[in-house]
Amino acid sequence: MKRVARCLCGQLRLEHIGDIKGFSLCHCRACQQRTGSVFGAQVLLKKTEVTLSGETQTFEFTADSGNSVYFYSCPVCSSTLYWQIPVYAEHWAVAVGGFADSDFPAPTFSVYEDRKHCWLQLPETITEHLA
Repeated sequence: MKRVARCLCGQLRLEHIGDIKGFSLCHCRACQQRTGSVFGAQVLLKKTEVTLSGETQTFEFTADSGNSVYFYSCPVCSSTLYWQIPVYAEHWAVAVGGFADSDFPAPTFSVYEDRKHCWLQLPETITEHLA
């Protein structure tokens, strides 16, 4: 299946052809601050199944683990569309909101749940939970 993710202004684009695997919700403070929401929603996509176009700006962030995470965003509208996590070197983590697809498959994995907002109810599709 072909899916396209874009930044807010459309200058930065990511096209994926393949299966969706590893859709997760992250409740860490960095994802909350980065998104301005109560969690980050991302999917891992094999780099070999992705075509990128448009200009990016890169932000290097040191995660709780001490590893660097590289965020790629649009220099025009500042939307973060995808990022690189060292332990998943063969994949891009892509913001699910960039797909603007209300039929996107539901998440199955939730991490940093010890930082989850107390009023947030997770979908039943989540079968893996990490504190």
